[in-house]
Amino acid sequence: MLRATCITLGLIFLACARDEGSTKVTAPNDAAFATEVANAGEGGNLHTDDVQARAVFNHVHAKFRECDGEDGHYFEGRNVFTGTSTGDSRLSGDFELAAIQDLFNVTTLYGPQTANITIRDPSTRRVKAEGVASSTGHDPWLIGTIVGVVRDQGGGSEETSGGGKWIANFRVNYADPAGIVVTIGGLGPDNQMPATIFGGGCPGAKYTEFDLDLAPSSASTLSATSTTGVWRHRFP
Repeated sequence: MLRATCITLGLIFLACARDEGSTKVTAPNDAAFATEVANAGEGGNLHTDDVQARAVFNHVHAKFRECDGEDGHYFEGRNVFTGTSTGDSRLSGDFELAAIQDLFNVTTLYGPQTANITIRDPSTRRVKAEGVASSTGHDPWLIGTIVGVVRDQGGGSEETSGGGKWIANFRVNYADPAGIVVTIGGLGPDNQMPATIFGGGCPGAKYTEFDLDLAPSSASTLSATSTTGVWRHRFP
C-alpha cells in the first residue's frame, strides 16, 4: 500500500510540473487516476506473478577444503546439490544448486554462500529457470535471494503463466526432516534476516571430493560423521 501511495504522489507532482499555472496539489479522482495509469499499449505485456516452489535434494557431489582464518576454522565448498522441485509449474523439475563459493566458519557456525541455480524439464532437459543465488546464515540454514530468468511460459491463468525476470527470496534448511530442502517464496518459519561481510578463501589447500546420495533425514544422520571428523550440515 505504501508503494502505491508513493507512486500516486509521484504522479500528482508530475502533473503539477506539467501545468505551470497550477500551484495546488490535489489527490486524483479514482476513476481518472485508473485511466491515467492504464493507457493501452504503454506498458506492453506487464505481469508480476507471486510464485512459490520447494526443492528436496537427493544427491550431492561434495567438494570442499579447509583452512584457518582470522576468526576461526573454515570449510570452503564447491558442492553441487541435485534434486527435484515442485510448486509453480515454471519452477518445477530437476533442481540443481551449484556452489560458486560456500564459506562456513565451523568455529562460529556461520557463513555465506554464492551459487548457480538451474531448473530443467525432467524429460527434455530444457532449462526452465536459472539464476545466481546469494545467501548467508547460521548452521543449519541459509537465507538469500535468487536473481535470474524464468524461460518456461507455464499455463493457465495470468498468475501461473508467462516467463520473465526472476527475483526470489529463498531459504535452505540442511536439517529438515525431509532432507536438505530449498524453499522459494512463501512464508518463513522465523524472522531471521542475516547479513554478512566476507572475503578470502583457502588457496593452496587440497580439496576433498566425493559423491553421496541423500535420503530423508540425511542431515541428522550425517551430522555424526565426516571424512574429516568434523561435520557441519553444509559440508558432508
